Amino acid sequence: MKHIVLLVCTCFFVVMSFAQYIDLPADIDWQGGNVFSGTATLASVQDGYNHAREQENIALGTSLPPIQFPPEQTWNAKTINQKALWILNNERVDRGLIPFEGTAQQLIDVAQEYTQYMADNDTISHFADGRNPRERMEINTELAACMSLPAENIAFLVSTHSQPPIFPIERMMYWLIYEDAIANWGHRRSFFIENHIDDSGEIGKEGLMGVGLVIAEDFYYFNQTWNYVVISTYKMIDPCADWVFPVATNIGSVSDSQDIHVSFSDNLLLCVETTSEAIQHISLFDIQGRCVLNSIEHCISIVGVSSGMYSLQIVYQSGVILNKKISL
Repeated sequence: MKHIVLLVCTCFFVVMSFAQYIDLPADIDWQGGNVFSGTATLASVQDGYNHAREQENIALGTSLPPIQFPPEQTWNAKTINQKALWILNNERVDRGLIPFEGTAQQLIDVAQEYTQYMADNDTISHFADGRNPRERMEINTELAACMSLPAENIAFLVSTHSQPPIFPIERMMYWLIYEDAIANWGHRRSFFIENHIDDSGEIGKEGLMGVGLVIAEDFYYFNQTWNYVVISTYKMIDPCADWVFPVATNIGSVSDSQDIHVSFSDNLLLCVETTSEAIQHISLFDIQGRCVLNSIEHCISIVGVSSGMYSLQIVYQSGVILNKKISL
């Protein structure tokens, strides 16, 4: 009989504020296909997330829309960090939270190095190397000088199957968001932090993430040797106002894109048209980075919205995010 164990470590974070109804009353079991036997597909992974969203809507009285993953070829071409950022930002935006700005190589390096350390030393802990999560980040001088609200999530799975699990980052992020009762929803809360200060990068985005992922063989844990272990570490910060964003940081993001055409109708509807691919949803952010409107429709009512400058965000079904500054 094959053995699978999926576990998470209690997250490390400072005082944060969270969206209303952030915690679930109970875990929502995974219905997204068998990632351990290798029979899961991207379509079944999407079904798993949408089942969880439906159950969350029932449990909390919310109205989360279905999530639509990009086409399989597009998804498979993404890096682990691009996939993680795409999932996180879709989960945040659909809850009315501003998306993370992007990934940062400084965080990726710290996360990957520590993940490899745990795999090499048959251990899972936030303190395995003698440091705490913040201390590991502060070894990097850029992070030490320009970050607040550091957070770290760790998830891992072990298996006696003869092949490594597939869709590991998708499955472990699901665990951290929808099956986190064992950690009192601490990982879910750190993913859904609200009190980042929108003082760097693009208006309407804030926060940086770096993910490390290792798949290793012959991992000794729970007094036995497992054929495979998958360990993932998620490092997150609120960068300071002086953070320097390289072009590669804002994955799939273009400011003031000419691809977007915005029109206003007499009944105060803001409508969006693009010359590119299908739109997944649109959001409107004020200059403080707060989400004012969010819709899966191409037109949204702006009745009652104060005049001023805003950032209009369009998320395509491929995961590409375009932004345009508009004046109302």
